Amino acid sequence: MVHGLTMLRGLGAALVVLFHVYYSPGDRSGFFIDLLHRGFIGVDLFFVLSGFVLAHVYARDILTAGAFSYGDYVRNRFARIYPLHLVVTLFLVVLALTIPEAIAKAGLRAIWHDLPLHLLMLQVWAIFGISSWNFPDWTISAEFVAYLCLPWIIRGFFRLTPQQGLMIALAVHAVVLAATSGIGNGYYYLSYGYGLLRLFPEFLLGIAVYRMVPAGGDADARRSRLILLGLLLLLAAMLGFAGGWIILSPVLGAIVFFAATSEFRLEEGRHVRAAVYLGRISYATYLVHMPVVMVIRAYLGLSSVDPLTTPQAMAIVAAIYLASVALHHLVEEPARKALRAGRNSKGRQENENSRSG
Repeated sequence: MVHGLTMLRGLGAALVVLFHVYYSPGDRSGFFIDLLHRGFIGVDLFFVLSGFVLAHVYARDILTAGAFSYGDYVRNRFARIYPLHLVVTLFLVVLALTIPEAIAKAGLRAIWHDLPLHLLMLQVWAIFGISSWNFPDWTISAEFVAYLCLPWIIRGFFRLTPQQGLMIALAVHAVVLAATSGIGNGYYYLSYGYGLLRLFPEFLLGIAVYRMVPAGGDADARRSRLILLGLLLLLAAMLGFAGGWIILSPVLGAIVFFAATSEFRLEEGRHVRAAVYLGRISYATYLVHMPVVMVIRAYLGLSSVDPLTTPQAMAIVAAIYLASVALHHLVEEPARKALRAGRNSKGRQENENSRSG
């Protein structure tokens, strides 16, 4: 189960990276360009994954009397997401003080009175636009709210049958999708100020999908892989042709389900190991990609809307992943282990696949 989900994390990060690297208003259209311009849907994949993974990791302890420590849980989640978020935010502060044109050319602003919100992971609550600091980090703020609510959500959902839970999650999503249709460009474009409306239906969907997974790994892994491939092709078609978005989140939920039941193993080959590794560094990839884009665009003398040549785009993507590797091994993992070095309920090692953002 774990490796398939980790691979999806890598896919989600790659979609968001390619969206921000290649997006250029007024750029030529076409299936591939349109697909890249909708790569922000990787965020929604993260939200569904988060609900699924956290249910997988914590549900049993939450539902077992005396097995769950809320304090240890919150500390573990904080250790998972905050240190790297802090380092990247402080890097942007240094950038704003020393090379302000890098931020200006990226179409952003160093809004100093908003900085405390970012440092406290409260930015999702404020409607101050996406042009402040590391704007993709609104998802980190939103997910931390979901983390805080997880025990009560789990206790409520697990009183229902799996089928009832899935129906309720889909109904909540449908209601929010309809209710937010008049906000900006609609549900899938919600971020600052409204991001929780986008997160919670998909987070609930992830929990509901987890409950649908057969106990004991009874699913047919080969069939799951074939269906997963078909769903990924369907997702590509939906993004490239901008059709069927009313069922986009349910499709993402189905992708998570069949990735979890596909039973990928590292022994299958380098392609699986590489995909799993990209998933493991995906949090670093997600947080660092916009700062890298800013710096390189400023160095090249390009604004945020100037189209990139293919070599320029490839160089930026390569730099993003090199920075991701460095930050994952030098900051994210050491800081997480250091902060979690104290007490941990039952000494349990948190599942490495938990996704923050």
